[in-house]
Amino acid sequence: MLAQHEAAERMGVSQQRVSAIETETLDVVRVSTSASYAEALGGAVDIAIDIDDRHLEIA
Repeated sequence: MLAQHEAAERMGVSQQRVSAIETETLDVVRVSTSASYAEALGGAVDIAIDIDDRHLEIA
């Protein structure tokens, strides 16, 4: 696992911002921020909408 300062560097944000994301002290986290965080850790964010029998993947 990356240190907060390493994730912050990859994301282009401060270490304090990464800390706030990890400790859930932010009221709102944008999808783009979540995606950047996931990518910094080697992951990805997938978003989908399910309505009745329809499934829509959002890229």
